[in-house]
Amino acid sequence: MKSFKLDWLILPILGAVIVLVGWHVLAGKKVVTKDADGNVASEERHGAIPALPNVVETWESSKPYIVEPFAKRGELDQGILRFTWLSLVLVAKGYLIALVIGTPLGLNLTHSAAATRSTLLPASALNSSLTMQRPIVTAQSGVGGGDSS
Repeated sequence: MKSFKLDWLILPILGAVIVLVGWHVLAGKKVVTKDADGNVASEERHGAIPALPNVVETWESSKPYIVEPFAKRGELDQGILRFTWLSLVLVAKGYLIALVIGTPLGLNLTHSAAATRSTLLPASALNSSLTMQRPIVTAQSGVGGGDSS
């Protein structure tokens, strides 16, 4: 009988537990001292890395972003999926701008004899770039040798 192996599940969980335990050991602990009246006198952090918050403090401060992923509490206080969506929209806009400007410019440069003789750019850099792009452009536009069936 074939044995059922769980190493695909156990090893990642074990790795995550080791990271969390290491984080907990290194993180700073908040120590609150109170005066005789019960009021907070001082608040200090002690540990190997005092500035590093522990796992519970990190979860408490990041819980609103995860539990309410589309919430908008302020301009910079938004859920994680709202920020992800805004980031993807910015990437798409940048890509479209580059596509709209770069494609016609690249096509014009590859077919322009004046661009290959230009003294503004080193001839070797422009020539190698244009030589590499010409087969792609001619294959896409249907110019040149090949089957026309």
